[in-house]
Amino acid sequence: MKLSVLINNFNYGQYLRPCIDSVLSQVYPDFEVIVVDDGSTDDSQEILASYGERILTVLKENGGRHRASMRVLRPQAAISSFSSMPMMRFCPANLLVSPRSTITTRSTGASTG
Repeated sequence: MKLSVLINNFNYGQYLRPCIDSVLSQVYPDFEVIVVDDGSTDDSQEILASYGERILTVLKENGGRHRASMRVLRPQAAISSFSSMPMMRFCPANLLVSPRSTITTRSTGASTG
């Protein structure tokens, strides 16, 4: 089953690279990483840009974690066309996940680690 991993970020630049790297190191064979940056004012956007096409990045004005998540989940949202995977997991930007984490191995629920 295909999987989208959504990382919400707001001014977590100091944690962002380790978080993204830990998700990219997953052993799960078919997944994408979508990072929604909620108007960060730190170095988050530069960090996101450094990943190029390895991740999908959505930059938005600050509106809170819930609105950042809804940006991906609402069918009318621009990013919904990017999320092509039938299963989605959420991961806060200050979390590290192991390569065999429940973020990619559980078939139900929204476990992050």
